[in-house]
Amino acid sequence: MRKFTYLLIAFGLLGQIDASLRASAMTINELANPVLRSEEEIDAHAAVCRRLLALPQPQGDSSLSSPGLLLKQSLARLFMTFARPGRGGAGVEPGHLQLVDLETHDDPALRLLRERVRLPAPGGYVFVRTFSSRHAMPSDILVAFQRENTRGVTILGRYIAMLAPQPTHSSEERLYQRMHRRVLSHELVHAFIGSSVEWQRTRSDPKQQVALRNRLPVWFHEGCATYLSDSPGGACVTELVETPAGYRHLTLKGRAPADYQAYKLAFDYAASRLGRRGLFDTLRQTIEAGDSHIMLTRLQAVSFEQLLEQARDWKNRRLTLLYCLAVAALAGVMLYVWRLLPSSSSIGSDGDRVSE
Repeated sequence: MRKFTYLLIAFGLLGQIDASLRASAMTINELANPVLRSEEEIDAHAAVCRRLLALPQPQGDSSLSSPGLLLKQSLARLFMTFARPGRGGAGVEPGHLQLVDLETHDDPALRLLRERVRLPAPGGYVFVRTFSSRHAMPSDILVAFQRENTRGVTILGRYIAMLAPQPTHSSEERLYQRMHRRVLSHELVHAFIGSSVEWQRTRSDPKQQVALRNRLPVWFHEGCATYLSDSPGGACVTELVETPAGYRHLTLKGRAPADYQAYKLAFDYAASRLGRRGLFDTLRQTIEAGDSHIMLTRLQAVSFEQLLEQARDWKNRRLTLLYCLAVAALAGVMLYVWRLLPSSSSIGSDGDRVSE
């Protein structure tokens, strides 16, 4: 009986070790871009994330002793925050969870990506958490909402946090709903593209940091989201950074509204040069290859800065043309009105006849 008990304990320990090994063996991309299609798969992935978070953190230089483990734990923690949040502190709420299927959701921007850009929609859910206020957000999401005008943030490609304050008056409700739909549409474009490309670890200095990025630059992501959703931009770009000491954290870089106006202008210019069909074909090829130089080459630019300079010249030419057309139209109206007025000679002759 005692031997049997020891065997059960041994098998239990082996099972725990095997589960821990499976958790630590998950790739960066599996954790950054989990493809989950049901509640059962979400629960199974959550169990793996819990195992991963329970693994002891390595001491010393993590880049040498346990490459990427803390980065994986940060990704697991991010998943749990959105998919299976625990009980937060005072005033913190889990927020409303919406599971969005990119293959079937009827958002207009997603339909453009599926039907006009002709990109296959990434499988699996996108996790959308909506909060009624900043005070209700957990700290690891609140850091993304430091700017007052931030209403939505997409993290990596599977997680969207939304701020949707409750209207104080019934007249505001329709406006709030319309704004929420536009912001969500913008973020869903980020999620679609972010889930379509592979996330990679990059090292600027192996002893300093490991960052998780995809190969498409910010201007392309934001330009697509702003153009396709016809919405204002958000305020943050996300990088997941691993540093030698302590907790691996999300780095969120703020973007001013002027940046998003520039992104939108560049894509409007691209549509004028390539045509809408040509732009959609270019977007598909760029996303599939993960190479923004495809789009730049089509527009005869070597960098986004040069593309933006071309776009501004195009905008200025359009404004000049519109100004000239407006002046010509005004001159035509004035000439037409002048011709309708009686001439001075006819007025004088009529006056003479009256005086006689």
